Amino acid sequence: MKISELDKNMKIDSNIHEPGIVFRHMDEEPFEVLGVTRYQDHYIRMDADVAKSLKTGVYDLAQHTSGGRVRFMTDSEYIALSCKVPQSNNMYHATRAMQSGFDLYADGIFRYVLASREGDHIHKYEGIVHFGERKMREIVINMPLYNSVNDLYIGLEGDCKVCACKPYEKKMVFYGSSITQGGCASRPGNCYTSIVARKMGWDYLNLGFSGNAKGEQIMAEYIAKLPMDLFVMDYDHNAPDAAHLQNTHKPFFDTIRKKRPELPILILTMPDHLRIDDAHLRTAVVYDTYLQAKKAGDENVYFISGAEMIGKYGYDSCFVDGCHPTDMGFFRMAEAVLKQLDRIGLK
Repeated sequence: MKISELDKNMKIDSNIHEPGIVFRHMDEEPFEVLGVTRYQDHYIRMDADVAKSLKTGVYDLAQHTSGGRVRFMTDSEYIALSCKVPQSNNMYHATRAMQSGFDLYADGIFRYVLASREGDHIHKYEGIVHFGERKMREIVINMPLYNSVNDLYIGLEGDCKVCACKPYEKKMVFYGSSITQGGCASRPGNCYTSIVARKMGWDYLNLGFSGNAKGEQIMAEYIAKLPMDLFVMDYDHNAPDAAHLQNTHKPFFDTIRKKRPELPILILTMPDHLRIDDAHLRTAVVYDTYLQAKKAGDENVYFISGAEMIGKYGYDSCFVDGCHPTDMGFFRMAEAVLKQLDRIGLK
């Protein structure tokens, strides 16, 4: 039985009237929801009680759906989306598609982006993409990077086939700053975490918390227990200064390593290394964590510097505001990470 038949509040009033269209809520089977779980009337990226215990902005930011996805197979000739988000964001340096939009991939190819086009205060919007032919496709819908989601309804042909995708075999977890969360990609699928996971064919969890990834031990202990085959540690940008990073970075790494002795761990430094006055000090701290681990015999720790990721040519075109990457910046970050993963045999 459809969820709309069980709960009248789940019924959808849509302006899309394709013949035979049937809307299904994202929580219905066989849709697979990844990277977020239902929490109260919306979704969250991590355990709410752990997030609350940090006494920072992590709890609020965890309710942004960065890394959240809906995945399924269908032969519907079209897919309609109708969403409800709790707030309208209007950051000057970010698109509405990044903040509150959804983008859709069919068989790994970008096909559609849904974002509010009607004003700054639209909390509900919808749209449709037609493929032009009917055949089975793997669909992945990426959720907003800087907003919560109350509901997403997916409209398909009433007589189409809908089934679950083959489960992912491996999973990666990212922990870091606003850059990790996705600011300021043009749309959700263009942040480096999404690009890397899509290219690898892996599931992933985005634990990027804008301005609030401080390397707390509570967070390290939480992450250490998560199921994953790769951990990417990328929070130096949010350390108040190099001294804070010195006090937290290696202990954070050690907590993960103690719990997960064989887990590949990739450590990154900030990509906007030319802009930050003490970037060299921060990089030295992060690199020292890597060196000490290697000297102790750790064969599953890896390092990439921000300078290596971005390079010199076109550096200024890689950032929206000097700090947050453009799509070009995120693509270069993803390329550097993918090259490293290839070198260590994870691709």
